[in-house]
Formats: sequence, C-alpha cells, structure tokens
Amino acid sequence: MTAGAVYEEYPRESLEGIREWMEGLPGLMGFNVTLPHKESILPYLDSLDENAAAIGAVNTVKRESNGTWRGYNTDWTGFLAGLTAIGNQSLRRGESALIPGTGGSSRAVAFALAGLGLQVLKAGRSGRAAEAVSYADLEGRLAEFSLIVNCTPLGMYPGVEGLPDLPYSELGSGQILYDLVYNPAQTRFMQEGMKQGCTVLNGLPMLKAQADAAWAIWSS
Repeated sequence: MTAGAVYEEYPRESLEGIREWMEGLPGLMGFNVTLPHKESILPYLDSLDENAAAIGAVNTVKRESNGTWRGYNTDWTGFLAGLTAIGNQSLRRGESALIPGTGGSSRAVAFALAGLGLQVLKAGRSGRAAEAVSYADLEGRLAEFSLIVNCTPLGMYPGVEGLPDLPYSELGSGQILYDLVYNPAQTRFMQEGMKQGCTVLNGLPMLKAQADAAWAIWSS
C-alpha cells in the first residue's frame, strides 16, 4: 500500500530485486507477502516483530518511520478469528490438531494453535520436513485429531480437484476441517469432511481478518 494508492507487482517466481523495488517507491508504506515467499522474504527485511520472529514467516511488511523495513505476521491472528467463527470453544487444551502443509502459513497456524494449548502435528507428501509426518503415516490415525487445517494450496482455483492425500473415511462428526483456501468457497477437502459429518470452514474469514490486522499495522 502506498500513500497515493499506487499498486505494484513483482515476479512471483523470484524475490530477486525485491529490495530495489521496495526502495524505488518512496511513497510505499508497506505490502503483503503471499506464498511461496513468506519465509524467503526474511533476509530482505531489517527487523521482525516478536510474533513474526517466533513464527519464522512474514505476510505483512511495513516501512518504519526511520525508513527501515519491518516484517509482521497477521496470518495467525486471522486464523484465530476464523476459528472463533465456528466456535473454537469446543477445542480443549491438550487435544490434537493436524496441519497438512509445511510452509509459512502452517508455521503461523501452528503458532496460533500452540497458544490455545493444542498438540500440533504437521504432515506432508514426503514427511521429510522438520516435525512432519507423511500422509501415509496417518492411516488409521485421522480420528485422533479434533481439528485438521489444510495449509497447502491444494484445491485452490484453478486446481479445484486437489486435496491432501488423507484417509477421509476415518473422519467423524465431532471433528473440524478448516481449509485456508477460499477460492472455491467449498473445496474438495471441505466436501470430504462434510460427507463424514464434520464441521467445515474455508479461509475467507481468515483472509478478511488478516487484512484488517495488516491495515492496522500500516496505519499505526
């Protein structure tokens, strides 16, 4: 966001030249960062707020009054706002949550869930990422998790048929499936949960809440 409401884009594939882009727009107040750059943006910033530093990922960048660039993370608060919309009071400390996905968004979600006292397990295709298991390792275990949060881009338009490779038939009516994808409004991940009677939510409430939080940062 710039003071004159000028919007710019930089190549999605690479952050090469991003610092020059930032410095080349004197009126630039800040900007958002989305996948796959929430972690790779870190070396280009001068400082991080304490939550972004703890998470290890940034989705909001602000030019400070002294001209330096500071990274923030509003994904985790946006995620909690969405969870509240479906009644996170049903989640009790010590219960387990599963996060398919190991990128920047999953870091923010894990941080938020740890703050609620939940036990968090991440999963990926290979299981090679730190603190993650493979999807295959979850066979016979899906009923253990009170909450499952899809932090992968699988199912996002235009690849709407995609979804994490989980044993969905093991799900039950007491579980919550939360998909950070918001386009389409009802993903295949959500549909599989609905078949089993799960409570489901897409990422639109999170998108709105994290944007409101980012705007508050830029306006402060």
